[in-house]
Amino acid sequence: ASSPQVKACLTRQLATFALGRLPTSDADQCLLERSTRALEARGALHDVLHTLYDARTTRERAVQP
Repeated sequence: ASSPQVKACLTRQLATFALGRLPTSDADQCLLERSTRALEARGALHDVLHTLYDARTTRERAVQP
């Protein structure tokens, strides 16, 4: 799908899964933008996944009591 809206939606859905929550913070928005740019640049899903899982926000999670 070449539509920018579809790419943004796909990135948001993948980020929600990777984060385990809705992407709502400023850092999450930056992550969404980087991931969407990765998808737009090469059009490959693995580039989006790499960007998401390489991000600090998905590697480090706060433990809630």
